[in-house]
Amino acid sequence: MSQFKLDNGLTVNLIDKPGFLSQFAVVMVDFGGLDRNLPTKSGSLVLPAGTAHFLEHQLFNKADGDISQQFAEQQAQTNAFTTASKTAYYFSGSEHLLTNLDLLARLVGEPYFQLTSVQNERQIISQEIKMYQDQPDWQLDMQLLGKLYPDQPIAEDIAGDLPSLQVITPAVLFAAHQYFYQPQRMQLTIVADLKQTAVKSYLQASALWQQLGRTDQVAPTDWPLTTTKQIIPAIPALPTANTKTGLGLRGQNEPDLNAAICLQLDLELALTTLFGEMSLPVRQWRDAGLIDDNFQFNTTVERQYNYVLFTANSPRPQELLANLQQILQADVVLDQTLFERVKREMVGNILFSDDALGGLGLESAELGFYGWQTAEIKQYLTTRQVADVQQRFRKFLQNSSLATVQLVGGDLEK
Repeated sequence: MSQFKLDNGLTVNLIDKPGFLSQFAVVMVDFGGLDRNLPTKSGSLVLPAGTAHFLEHQLFNKADGDISQQFAEQQAQTNAFTTASKTAYYFSGSEHLLTNLDLLARLVGEPYFQLTSVQNERQIISQEIKMYQDQPDWQLDMQLLGKLYPDQPIAEDIAGDLPSLQVITPAVLFAAHQYFYQPQRMQLTIVADLKQTAVKSYLQASALWQQLGRTDQVAPTDWPLTTTKQIIPAIPALPTANTKTGLGLRGQNEPDLNAAICLQLDLELALTTLFGEMSLPVRQWRDAGLIDDNFQFNTTVERQYNYVLFTANSPRPQELLANLQQILQADVVLDQTLFERVKREMVGNILFSDDALGGLGLESAELGFYGWQTAEIKQYLTTRQVADVQQRFRKFLQNSSLATVQLVGGDLEK
């Protein structure tokens, strides 16, 4: 992979895939659902919950129509997503790379927020929210985050809620775009057979890419931003046929971005060793009917937070929680033989995914914000020793707070 910056500060990652017909490109913005403070000359304003996600949807709307149709005319597919800390816009295709890159620059760089389209979008997102809020798995995760991070934006839905959608206007979207969608806050990654096209020269000469973040666009006149903190609404319990159990661990913030990546990788190594498909406890729990195939864990380390969530369906939730907490002790020991197998599997997954252009591009863009490359992830995993990972995991457990949730027939129990 080669990397360079445009004059405006946009970081560009080029991944050459000789002989590949497929092409993939992504712009990732360091702005997500968690980013709610908008600095101003006189202080700061609070963006409504769901602003980043709403903005993602509305950027596809242009003066000449839905830009997705223009990608389709170039035999490309485009999409986007918003997480707690990032927003990504991408396309995949097999030809017309430079034309599609023009469209990608327009997608992220040309805001066109009209009152009618914003009103229509409110209805669409409202229906999406109602749909997945009826899912017990979503409710379980949100309840855990609410207990781990009370009264903090991370405990709110990335899409916002029905009241917050009502105060997202063209002016709100424009203000967020003007502040956060600056080239210094973006990573552009292109994965293709680059020898077929002079991509670097194109980008350096492209007015569309060079003018990202320009401030000469006319802002809408309404300005209903609130300077008061929004109240995070309680999530009502929903009936469920299964007893859903969750356990969460909230770690200490890791402000150093390099150390954050290391922590993420070490937590994955430790947790997969302890609770992966090959671990003895998980096999015993499954054989005993304590868990089913829905048992899972995930770890998230970001610039403002890090946590681990365990979720499962269990007929004996208290027994499962007790077993989990018994293993998650400060003196936890990692099995070295299993650890080495897990490490080899994680490295193998990286090698296997090298030909999946979409995943490779998205990972490269996100790692770019931390100053890492995919090859460095492989190198880090290869050299990690069980004693070092065990020490870091023990430290994480010692400095973590714990929360549990049970969703039983519509009742939430502590």
